[in-house]
Amino acid sequence: MKRLFAVAVAVLAIGLLAVSCGGDKQTKKAPVYPACDSTENCSEKGEVCVDGMCKECGTNKDCAAKGACLQCAGNKCEPKANCCKSDADCPEGQKCKAKPGKKEGTCGTL
Repeated sequence: MKRLFAVAVAVLAIGLLAVSCGGDKQTKKAPVYPACDSTENCSEKGEVCVDGMCKECGTNKDCAAKGACLQCAGNKCEPKANCCKSDADCPEGQKCKAKPGKKEGTCGTL
C-alpha cells in the first residue's frame, strides 16, 4: 500500500512539475505596447514589430503602403528626396517625370 501511495505521489509531482515548467501557451499575455513579439501586436496602431519593439516601419515596403514617395529611415517613413507624384509636388519651373507604370517620379526641369 505504501508503494502504491508513493507511486501516486510521484506521478502527481511529475504532472505538476510539467505544468509549471511548460506552461500553457494560451495563457501567455501579449507584451505591453510598444514591446512586441510579432507584427500582430503592433497592427492596431498600423506599425510593425522590429527587434521586439513596435515601429512605423522596418523596410521600405512598410512605407510604400502608406503612399508613394516614402522610404523607411530610422524606422520612420520619411519623404524621398526629389520625389513627386504630380507637378504640384515640384518646385516652380519643374515637372514630375515618372516612368510608365510608376506611381512616383522625380522633379526635373522642363
